[in-house]
Amino acid sequence: MLDVRLLARRYITGPIEELSNISHRIMEGTFEGDLEVVEDSDYVDMQRLLQSGKVLMDKMMEHQGETQLDMHRVGAARPRPFYYVLSGMLYTADTDGLGDRSMAMLDRLADGLYRVRGPFGSNVYIVSDGGLTMVDGGFPMDLPAVLLGLKSLGAGPRDVDMAIATHYHGDHTGTMARMQAAGAEVAMHPEDAPYASGERPQETCDVALHKLLFYTALWPLFRYRHFRPDRQLREGDRLDLLGGMVVLHTPGHSPGSLCLYAERRGILFSGDLIRNEKGVLEGPPPHFTPDQDSARVSLSRVRELDFEMLLPGHGEVIARGAGERYRSLAREGRIWPL
Repeated sequence: MLDVRLLARRYITGPIEELSNISHRIMEGTFEGDLEVVEDSDYVDMQRLLQSGKVLMDKMMEHQGETQLDMHRVGAARPRPFYYVLSGMLYTADTDGLGDRSMAMLDRLADGLYRVRGPFGSNVYIVSDGGLTMVDGGFPMDLPAVLLGLKSLGAGPRDVDMAIATHYHGDHTGTMARMQAAGAEVAMHPEDAPYASGERPQETCDVALHKLLFYTALWPLFRYRHFRPDRQLREGDRLDLLGGMVVLHTPGHSPGSLCLYAERRGILFSGDLIRNEKGVLEGPPPHFTPDQDSARVSLSRVRELDFEMLLPGHGEVIARGAGERYRSLAREGRIWPL
């Protein structure tokens, strides 16, 4: 079996111990002065971490051979290499822009709806509707981008009323504890709460991937400060956001995965149930989806919804025609695991 720890020691530039402390510094900083917690050196270190991750993945491919690491045929019905599940943060990350903080661009999507583009491939959404609500929190090291995005709205972390996690994974909950410490009400499905609090370990479906994430310099990206949610969101709960939003329990990727559906405005927050990475609509990543039968049921259920705009956890927003596009691909069997 491929020894990713040996490869990491051999190929990653810079000491692993040094890189593993980058996210710790950001997570343990205070909110005093809000943005002063983010030092220029943190951006330089983040850039080094991303570049080191790319080196590791490239060397893994050279060592093992791409054909041996091919995974399920998903999305566009073509083979995807093993490292594809990490490509959002490693191969599309803005490594050149980290030094000048250009990754903190805030996108206005619609009235009262914004997106912060995290530098590691996760989307953080901000709803401004009688207050500020954050949907997903990105990686721990997305905190600088989140803070700068809030600043663009004339706000700070203390102005966030609620932070909703579509599921417990560290690329969606990385800044939740920080928002909670600043006063936000953190909400998620109760079945994911034990993972967010650290009572249960994160689940994956692949031993090699698990080793890659948790025994190399990539692990700080997924290591987040644990928290206990303040509010439980269950199937059918309604939120007074965007003209009325309903909570949908869509398990599979995690036991408590959620989608949020604003029916009147035709908007679906899909978490990782539906992704749009590299311009390809896909279901949840196979290596991180332990319950594929439940994921199949969840994807079938979403097919019945009437939505125009798709707000995925990863990849580009689809502003118009998203529902029909998804249904068409699902009918053709091009959405894994349908």
